[in-house]
Amino acid sequence: MAEIKLALTPGREIKLSFLAVINFFFFLLPCLFIVLPAHLLWHYVLNRGGSRLVQVIGRPWWGDIMPQLGRYILTRSSVAQTRIVFDRVRSYKLSHMKPDFFKKKDWLSYVEVNGTAGRWSAQPGTKRSDDEVVLYYVHGGGFVIDTGGDAQVLWMRLATEMNVKRKVQFSVFSLDYVLAPDNIYPSQLTEVLAGYHYLVNTLGISEDKICISGDSAGGNLVAAFLLHLARPNPSIKVPAALGLTPRRPGSAFLISPWVKLFSQSPSIRENVLFDFIESNAAGFAALDYIGGVDFAFGKSLSWNPYHWFVAPAPAPDPKHLPVPGAVATTAANEGRGIDLLRSPYVNPSMCTDLQWLKEAYPGGGRTLFAWGG
Repeated sequence: MAEIKLALTPGREIKLSFLAVINFFFFLLPCLFIVLPAHLLWHYVLNRGGSRLVQVIGRPWWGDIMPQLGRYILTRSSVAQTRIVFDRVRSYKLSHMKPDFFKKKDWLSYVEVNGTAGRWSAQPGTKRSDDEVVLYYVHGGGFVIDTGGDAQVLWMRLATEMNVKRKVQFSVFSLDYVLAPDNIYPSQLTEVLAGYHYLVNTLGISEDKICISGDSAGGNLVAAFLLHLARPNPSIKVPAALGLTPRRPGSAFLISPWVKLFSQSPSIRENVLFDFIESNAAGFAALDYIGGVDFAFGKSLSWNPYHWFVAPAPAPDPKHLPVPGAVATTAANEGRGIDLLRSPYVNPSMCTDLQWLKEAYPGGGRTLFAWGG
């Protein structure tokens, strides 16, 4: 078969300047030596009895370091700066250096197919069409970074449990889709569709054996993809050479899916201490995904020490964004840029048609939503 090229939508080029690198460490070093130690001292020593982080969530101090550090970076960095830490290639290499992979390197493989790419976690010597269950995983990261490396240990442990202990032939295919704002909607959904064609039409895996899963932004893409399979959006398409679009997968597992890109829910304020990503970082990521550059507010570099303690860029105010109106269902009327927030294919929470939801999500208890702290 000739090389397949997908029609992806280009966004804006991301460049990391020397000044931006200096600015990144201008914020990172105070976090490591002032902000983070002060946070841990307050919540785990001085105010331990009154800290909701300790008393409600029960998160140990060592388990709070990475969430706090990650949130600090994401709320104070541009996409280019964020990728200094959340680098796709390096994150997978570091994950694969953990003890879970010491004797299982042959369980891992990387493929480029159908104009997209992905990573397999599967027992050596097995054939994918013979699998009893295939987990099709779409990573999170706010559409702008790849956090799938963090899930690699989980998937390897699950694959080991299923294949070795439970004798169920099981594998995981993790999709490496293009990131925003380098490529914008519907590029990522196009790749999810191409990956699904690969599993079903190329490898011969039955749709009934596939469980599609995604976390955070990946959960958004899974939800939108299922809506697309039920009622196709013409803008989300792959070359005819990939064959007919397969039917709905047998099951779905959505982990903290980001199905409402902008929200004024009270839980955002109530859980600000627990969430890995604050609303301002999420808002800018959503705008990067849809190409809403007119509302991106520039997010310029800050050199103000005050911003060591308070995030420099406020979240885009929802009142400045389009008020939800008629729900768009096709490329013909979903608009472009900021207007895409009305589209269920971008913002799955906009889908209020119960019949459409029934058509989209696997029934009979085969769709699971999970949230957690």
